Amino acid sequence: MAGRKSGYRVISRAETFDGGNLIVVFQRDDQAAPVSGAIPGNYERIWAIVRGHTWFRHLRSRFPYVRPLRKIAARLDEYRGVRNDQSPKQILDDLIARELDQLHRGTNSTTG
Repeated sequence: MAGRKSGYRVISRAETFDGGNLIVVFQRDDQAAPVSGAIPGNYERIWAIVRGHTWFRHLRSRFPYVRPLRKIAARLDEYRGVRNDQSPKQILDDLIARELDQLHRGTNSTTG
């Protein structure tokens, strides 16, 4: 929203597999219409989420466990790559191929 309010338009957007990071690419748009940024009902929606968020509910959800487990899996994968005596270039090529595969699968799953 801040990009649009500043006169930019969205070229592309992506989200990391764990939902932790959003990546948005903007381009200057001199023809952009003014944007108010108001989201009707957003305050009430967020307040309801915050009010219902307790440490007990948090611990019962998947969120405190998923990211550490994914980080451990990534670390083990990294150790396997190094242990297999792959060159740094081969490790990087494999990583890029895997990320592109995840990106394409994520894109295809949302389009139908």
